[in-house]
Amino acid sequence: MDIAYEEIKSLEEKLINKVLYFALSDEYKQEMKRAKEIFKDINGEEIFSLKESHFTPWLLWDFKLLNGNSFFEEYIKSEVLVENEQDIIFLNSLANSQLSVYEIQEKHTGFLKLNNIFLNKEILVKDTLKLNIIDINALLLTRIYNYE
Repeated sequence: MDIAYEEIKSLEEKLINKVLYFALSDEYKQEMKRAKEIFKDINGEEIFSLKESHFTPWLLWDFKLLNGNSFFEEYIKSEVLVENEQDIIFLNSLANSQLSVYEIQEKHTGFLKLNNIFLNKEILVKDTLKLNIIDINALLLTRIYNYE
């Protein structure tokens, strides 16, 4: 499936918002309280306001509920999941993605060869952003997911 970057970002935003609203439901009130305390402990209370923009991704992908699931995993398993097939596929891709630092090793027309710095694993990705202005060996902090 070949869809434009703008369509992917729109779908990503829509699904992230659905999972966030799910996480903010009364059912998860205690988990949210626990998440806020853990996040404050990680980042330090005095600089919490500077790090708030990082709270939502951490909450949805990295924070583990007491049952061991992330909020993405919990949403996918829940009864409220009434999505179309495209949304379900993309939601699973988002849930299984990992934030990492990647080094650009090679640039080809429409594709980039990246190396995950932490895992020392090379991957070939579609260059949906047309990163012509970024040099070889540049580092990217990004979340990469497989969506076909």
